[in-house]
Amino acid sequence: MGGHHDAALLSRLALERTLGETVRSADPQPRYGWQRGNTVPSGKLATLPELSNRKVQPFGRLQEGWFVPPPTGIKRDPDQRIYSGQRLVITHGVREPVGPVARLETREFSFRHSFYCIPLPHLTEKEAQLVLGVMWSSLGRYLLFMTAGSWGGWHDKVTARDLLRMPVRLKPSWGMPKVKHDEAAMRIVQAVAQLRDLPSHDPLARGLFYTSSHENPEENWLGVLDEAIFDLFELSKAERDLIEDFWAENHELYWKGAEAEATKRLTLAGTLNGTQADFPATPIVLDCSLTCGPFWRLGTHSCPRVQNSTGR
Repeated sequence: MGGHHDAALLSRLALERTLGETVRSADPQPRYGWQRGNTVPSGKLATLPELSNRKVQPFGRLQEGWFVPPPTGIKRDPDQRIYSGQRLVITHGVREPVGPVARLETREFSFRHSFYCIPLPHLTEKEAQLVLGVMWSSLGRYLLFMTAGSWGGWHDKVTARDLLRMPVRLKPSWGMPKVKHDEAAMRIVQAVAQLRDLPSHDPLARGLFYTSSHENPEENWLGVLDEAIFDLFELSKAERDLIEDFWAENHELYWKGAEAEATKRLTLAGTLNGTQADFPATPIVLDCSLTCGPFWRLGTHSCPRVQNSTGR
């Protein structure tokens, strides 16, 4: 999917340092969570609550309602250090139109193999928030959609390889001035902090009098995040328009199919034909400067071309 403009943007961003390169020497290494089986869990896994991939949301603080009791049987237990410390926890599956759900957490909890964990113990909190900001941004989701072989098929998902190819720019590169990089990074960290601190998405937590007409801080901060991410990677106006148009038009057609706005019947004007009598009484001023000099007035035929063609 995509045209030559998409290919050019993907090629340019492929030159950036990737998340995989950033965590290459991290300990522990990224990996999926545990799998169900018949073996009784041991260590932390026997007592830690499990984060449910069905309930977790991308924004806001962790909610107790997102957790389920510890597992009673497993068949594959990875390095249990991934269940604590600063880490990205990302769902294997995709939720349209958000994409994979990504969270940056330090609280201890376990998760199944439906989550992929990227430990970030070697990064500062601000650097980790920069990485999360890329994941949440329209640019990050655009890159995942364009490069993930399984997002857009029968069962939408992203793999470890897809996530680790995500570009990150923790430091200025390609001649970018440090002051410009730091300014964009500061805005990203601010937007990420606000999104992580949003109220719960649980309708009951919003109150009985919540309506959709209320201000949506999530959309506002996502807009701030997108602009800052565009600035961080120094995207041109054309590249920004390409990504915004993709999420506004192209992706909806793929996602909703026949229900997309692009497939709906056009609303045409009430009057589709008429006569000269239907023109307004007041002449309409049009620009005919390219062919007939300055301005001419429709209805008065002062334009030389109209006079010559009508003999008036």
